[in-house]
Amino acid sequence: MQAKPVVDKFSIEQIVPYFQPIFDLRMHKVVSYECLARLITDDENIYLPADFLNIVQRSQSNASLTQRIIELSSAYCVPRRMQCSVNLFPSDLRNANLINWMKDLCDDSYDGLVGVELNYESVKGHAHLLRNLMNKMPSLQITIDDVDSFEHELIEVIKTGIHAIKLSGNMVTRFAKTGEGKNTIEKIILQCEVSECMLIAEHIESDNILDAVMNLGIQYGQGYSLSEPAGRMSSLKQV
Repeated sequence: MQAKPVVDKFSIEQIVPYFQPIFDLRMHKVVSYECLARLITDDENIYLPADFLNIVQRSQSNASLTQRIIELSSAYCVPRRMQCSVNLFPSDLRNANLINWMKDLCDDSYDGLVGVELNYESVKGHAHLLRNLMNKMPSLQITIDDVDSFEHELIEVIKTGIHAIKLSGNMVTRFAKTGEGKNTIEKIILQCEVSECMLIAEHIESDNILDAVMNLGIQYGQGYSLSEPAGRMSSLKQV
């Protein structure tokens, strides 16, 4: 297979959302979608965020990309009554202009269907930023992803009333292969149950990982074994 050329120059308008389903593993149905950024070049090569986000950040275009993905995702998902979430950069939380723009859009057209995702490390020890976001947009569903530890800071984040957290794909994979981290995962499961916070297992890449997740009693999951991200809903594989 011929390698794709290294991407070094592109327009924000070439970045579009791809949709990956989050499944209720017990009911075998899609409950929401994560909107993942993909760069499609003029020669129709498709690039993952790792290939282009550093360029976006160097050009200080974080907020522009966030706005574009939110606009395109909400334009597609809201009319179809699809629950979805868009990833924010850590800097987005401190961008007052972006937050105010999101609030106006949320008030006008989100209809409670468009949420956001933030990396755990970006909010760890900063639960007040989540509270500020919730105070501005009470209907906004917030998901914290890449959680791989159980600690006081995580409890504080969950207690803010966020919608969901996602277990780190590395943690889920390690547990499936070796059993490592079971005690930590069980503590996270219990805290989510107490706080009525949805728990999602990320990066379910094989049937073995899916079995391990379900044996833990985790109800929700996403990953390539369930369905790959796609630019069109008709392309999504259903479990």
